[in-house]
Amino acid sequence: MRRWVLAAFAGAAAVMGVGPATAADCKLRMFSAKMIENNNGAILISAGLGDKPAIFMIDTGSFWSTIRFRNVGNLKIQRAAVAGVGAGGNRFDTFVKEPSFKIGPGEINDVDFMVVPDGMSTDERVDGVIGANFLHNFDLELDLAANTVNFFIPSGCGAAVVHWPNNGYVALPLTETRTGLIRASLQLDGKPVKTLIDTGATTTILSLRAADELFGLHSDSPGVEASGTTRTMDGQNLPLYRRQFGTLDFGGVLFHNPWLTLAEDRVSPHSDNRSDPDDLILGTHQLRQLHIYIAYKDKMLYATASAGPAVDAAAGAAPVSAIKKLDPLDARLLQPLMQSADKHMRDNQPDLALQDLDEAIRRYPNVALPYYDRATVIERTKGEEAALAELDRATAVDPNFIPAYQLRVAILRMLHRYPEARVDLDKMVALTPSSSAAYVERGWMRGEFDDDSGAMSDFDKAIELDSKQVAAHRGRAGILGKQGNFPGAQAELDQAMAINANDPAVYESRAILQAKQHAYSAAIAEIDHAITLAPQSAGYLNNRCWYRAIQGELDQALLDCNRALELDPRSAPTLDSIGFIKLKQHHPADAIADYNAALAIKPDQAGSLYGRGLAKQARGDAKGGKADLVAAEKLRPDVVDTYGR
Repeated sequence: MRRWVLAAFAGAAAVMGVGPATAADCKLRMFSAKMIENNNGAILISAGLGDKPAIFMIDTGSFWSTIRFRNVGNLKIQRAAVAGVGAGGNRFDTFVKEPSFKIGPGEINDVDFMVVPDGMSTDERVDGVIGANFLHNFDLELDLAANTVNFFIPSGCGAAVVHWPNNGYVALPLTETRTGLIRASLQLDGKPVKTLIDTGATTTILSLRAADELFGLHSDSPGVEASGTTRTMDGQNLPLYRRQFGTLDFGGVLFHNPWLTLAEDRVSPHSDNRSDPDDLILGTHQLRQLHIYIAYKDKMLYATASAGPAVDAAAGAAPVSAIKKLDPLDARLLQPLMQSADKHMRDNQPDLALQDLDEAIRRYPNVALPYYDRATVIERTKGEEAALAELDRATAVDPNFIPAYQLRVAILRMLHRYPEARVDLDKMVALTPSSSAAYVERGWMRGEFDDDSGAMSDFDKAIELDSKQVAAHRGRAGILGKQGNFPGAQAELDQAMAINANDPAVYESRAILQAKQHAYSAAIAEIDHAITLAPQSAGYLNNRCWYRAIQGELDQALLDCNRALELDPRSAPTLDSIGFIKLKQHHPADAIADYNAALAIKPDQAGSLYGRGLAKQARGDAKGGKADLVAAEKLRPDVVDTYGR
């Protein structure tokens, strides 16, 4: 009877707790294997045959573990009840029982190895293969780029086996044949392909049979290239071809534009899946980009992006991205470049940041995130229009990428292109119908265009989805205050305050409501609370500046506005407030200069046009002043209410 012995769980072997909540009582028992460098992509590890050091290849695509004849020594060769069959049809029917097989600190007794000829491998270092008859007794963790191979005692921990730091994972159900090989259903260019997970294959191979059945491809089809021959385990030569495809979907992970090898079926007439052969053999060509955990007994494979060095796409590896949800995998894959870009922006080096993001786009052209980050850089360096063009690229790559729509709405509103912003808001609501935030955003937009009924409908829906949605109560208060229902507005803000008394935006809304009632001292008291909670907010400082200016506290108001301008030098509302102060101080020339600066940033700011009109008239330019006043009232008829005081 086979005995499993884990010797000396010190050092490489460990007992580890895992993080997720489902793993509260879960413990993983692990022992590590040392990987041997192999530029061909094979997974080679240090092992031991008794006291003799050895090198073995891990091959999930082989049922039998094998040993070269040269390592048999004095072991008794026995006839196998079931023969092993190579890809070329050759039979191997003798085996030995190794009394002491060692991997790291683990020692496993009486392991069966099929005996194969010494010429079976072109790598003379390799003493044998660890196949499914051995592997299915364990869980297997592989991160080839990080040179990590770990064996685990099956734990029943479920997804909690993903113990390493990660931003999310994909879970791929596996099927296991009676010989212990593991298979999964993947998608190649939208077509389902029956796939063998084969770490013994250095390339990913689509059978010519499947290529014909699924895509009508043959060895002489356009786009199919001859790429030499390969030698199978039993010494047979198979002709190889290759072709580039669009996407290979690995359970929620996309490999973009992969080059796949095309070859005759490796399945022999003696194989256990001859009636339902594999379409695809997924080899280390793709697997080396992932950090995977194979739970044999649970029949699950978990994957994140590898934490090791990035694979060079020029070497033939296909770029990887997550499907539908970006963050779990793509953020991990793109992390080094994105972090570098962020650092360059903090160091005020936008050109270097763009270089990093351009490289990210080159490697992962079908991921929206780098385009989005590029838009944020371009907005600062080249302006809003250029940023909008970049966001168009992001949504073209991923029409469901919500952050791109959010930023585009903000920019379009800044540019007063409200109909376009409304279109994007409608898309956001359609994409996230259960998101209260999308309804709130659209509600604010509708309120700006006096669609009070539509705005209230959106705010009501947001509260229905999330009863603690503070912004929706603030939005309702804004509509009610605009309609003159000040008690109703105050009641909404009281509800918002009950939900979160530490939200500075609630105090800002309370200040605005007081200002609508011309209670500016009360408004200043409310905005003081907001500034206490958010002292670096240029907007709140500008609000207090404005209220103080209306009150006639011009020196204190100017202190607030100057501080706000330090925090946000391109704030058109703050420049407008300073112009208003200068106008009240009877410095019309200075006021005109500040209003001009505000209008250069925000040309349709009605208050700035009206203030500049008054300043021009104060300087004797009656005609120019009149033109500004008319333009301002056309944009916002109630603008005279502010400047009439």
